[in-house]
Amino acid sequence: MAFALDLISLKGLAAIVSIMGPLPALLCLPGAWRRARAGDSIGTTLLIAWFVYGLGSAAIIGVINGALPVNFWTLYSFQISATLDMLLFMRVLGLRTKELHTKVQHANQQLDAMHSLAHTDPLTGLPNRRGMQIELSSALARARHENLLAVYVMDLDGFKPVNDQHGHDVGDELLVAVARRLQCHLRQSDVIARLGGDEFVVMTGELQSTTQAHELGLKLLGAFSSPFALGGIQVQVGLTIGYAIAPIDSQDGAGLIKLADAAMHSGKQSGKFCVRRNTGDLALSSA
Repeated sequence: MAFALDLISLKGLAAIVSIMGPLPALLCLPGAWRRARAGDSIGTTLLIAWFVYGLGSAAIIGVINGALPVNFWTLYSFQISATLDMLLFMRVLGLRTKELHTKVQHANQQLDAMHSLAHTDPLTGLPNRRGMQIELSSALARARHENLLAVYVMDLDGFKPVNDQHGHDVGDELLVAVARRLQCHLRQSDVIARLGGDEFVVMTGELQSTTQAHELGLKLLGAFSSPFALGGIQVQVGLTIGYAIAPIDSQDGAGLIKLADAAMHSGKQSGKFCVRRNTGDLALSSA
């Protein structure tokens, strides 16, 4: 605009363009050099692009000044170098997009890992209390009178003596083995969670009757009739199970857990190794 208004001469315009043209490359050159030395292909590609562009510019200047002969390559050197420069910059954009995509994937993986840590028991790999509450809320939304949901709260019988006699490492092995045995007797769609200590929760849906729910409780109880082989030792623990059914006994997640927990404590007080359902007749104060 200044040139159009005759505020600067052609020589001044040429000087400004000569300075401003390579200025972005010169400003970015140190950063590109550092990236190239670090093995970054983006930095290497930028250096090649600016070298090609500079070579073409030098060639056309040489032709204008008579320092180079006029032929096809020298006459069109600037157009050729500019085309290669643009192609290389397109590659830089592709590399940069890939780099950003990789960073986003890494960030998502970190978020998934943090989410998993927040909702998973680190010992058994099962959902923890928070993870169980999320699963329970989702399952309750599908519970109907023709599609029952049973929630079982279970506590091991005789876990403390195993811990005291063989140590916490064996106790941890036992908890992992308990989780695996429960999984072997449940469907893939069922959910097992560890609330802490030796207390577990099982949620199973799509049950057609309360009898089916009780039969599953007996099946889980029977799975603990045989001992656990842990390394070179065998240990025997039992199970006491309390359960409640949605939507018959309660339609609230916390209410179901309280009912099942009260039933489990009632079973503990009555001799252990049993299955009890709480329809609301068992006191909740024991929970």
